[in-house]
Amino acid sequence: MVDALTIKLTSRERELILKYGYPFEDIERQLRDSSNRQGRVEVRDTAYWWEQVAGNLSISINEDVEDQDLLEELDELCHTIESHLERHNARARRNPNA
Repeated sequence: MVDALTIKLTSRERELILKYGYPFEDIERQLRDSSNRQGRVEVRDTAYWWEQVAGNLSISINEDVEDQDLLEELDELCHTIESHLERHNARARRNPNA
C-alpha cells in the first residue's frame, strides 16, 4: 500500500473511532474485525484516510459531544493520530523516493 501508515490502537480507541471518527471502508473493516481483541491492534491505511478520521473526530469534538471526559478522550485520540501523521509525513519528506 503506497503511503501506508500503521497505528496501534487500544480497544477503547478503536471503539471511539467507530463511533465518532466515521471511518471509511478499510479502516472500519479492520476496526470491526478486531473488536473482540484486547490490547493494542495495528490498523493500517493510507495517510489520507487517517487524516479523514482525525478530521471527523475533530468535527465530533466540536459539534456532537458534550461530556467533558469523553471530549478529553477524543481529543487525546485525535492528537495521537495527528502525531503519527506528522511523523509519517516528516519521514516522507526526508525520503521522498521510499
